[in-house]
Amino acid sequence: MDALFRVMAIAWALGGAPDYDAFSEPDGKISTERQAYLARQMAVDAAQREAVYADAMKGDPRAVRVWQQLEDWYAESGRTKTWLYVDRGCRRNTLSSSCSWRMDNWPIRPDTPGGRRLNLVFGTALATSGLERKISTGWLTAVLVRILDKEDAAMVLREAEAAKVDHLAPDANAPPSRAPKP
Repeated sequence: MDALFRVMAIAWALGGAPDYDAFSEPDGKISTERQAYLARQMAVDAAQREAVYADAMKGDPRAVRVWQQLEDWYAESGRTKTWLYVDRGCRRNTLSSSCSWRMDNWPIRPDTPGGRRLNLVFGTALATSGLERKISTGWLTAVLVRILDKEDAAMVLREAEAAKVDHLAPDANAPPSRAPKP
């Protein structure tokens, strides 16, 4: 409850009620290019983003659907970044030349609950996808600390590494193999 109060207080203090009609349908679906553009603009506006996040945390169905679509978009963006990195042939621990991404101007700061949440979604997708593509943990860490605080960046990387291990481990609940015996 304390976290919800904090989100609502930040949204109220920052002002700027979100215009849901501008960036979504009445059911919360972002269905047009214009709505998608305006939803991304809303996501980088701290006041509106935090207000939508607060509404979603309170269970408003429209806000929940909008927020889920934002999270899906940020997760896809994280996965896309790793594909671009691999396509450039960059697997070294580097943030220079064509292998670098300018994360210094990342529009969403992690100092608000909604901003932190979107950055965690992006960072988790980036780290998980990056490890699957054998991108160095040094490079992933260097990117993650530009959008998250050090503790969150370390947590995201640990969870991505654990997910990679879990993905490779045999499923304990899987039925035994029914392969024919020679």
